[in-house]
Amino acid sequence: MNISEYLKGKRVCLVGPAESAVGQNYGKIIEEYDIVARIKSFDFDDSFVVDLGRRTDILYTDRILHKSDGYQNIGKKPAGRFYDNYKVFEDRGIKYVVCNFPEDHPVYTQRIKGDFDGLRTGSNIPVLNTNSSRFNKAKTVLSRPNAGLIAIIDLLGYEISE
Repeated sequence: MNISEYLKGKRVCLVGPAESAVGQNYGKIIEEYDIVARIKSFDFDDSFVVDLGRRTDILYTDRILHKSDGYQNIGKKPAGRFYDNYKVFEDRGIKYVVCNFPEDHPVYTQRIKGDFDGLRTGSNIPVLNTNSSRFNKAKTVLSRPNAGLIAIIDLLGYEISE
């Protein structure tokens, strides 16, 4: 199933790497959505499930094996802040990984394409790039849209219900 079909008519919760979510008890609400999309952060200690939920169906990120998220003080950090392999994505049940950059963006082609290609060949998870035209429209307002804005713009480009 492609991501358009996967998202069609679904209620999607987008969870960002905001430490302000800690202590808010949003975990149950997050888990009640049909699909949970996260921005960069998906691997954190079980003690935070009450606030952040557990499930990650779609991960929006610009890094693959590097553990760069907003939960530096609360999350589990692998040695050297890098994962050893792509198995962590499958272990977490991630169904899609979306790169925050389009395939034709210089940051993607010159710096991070190899990482995403590694995930493509090293796992069974579909790896996509954000839509180029949606990304470029956002660039007319901001010189480099951040991961959260790209995730919002990308998700709103699909036929989601909420």
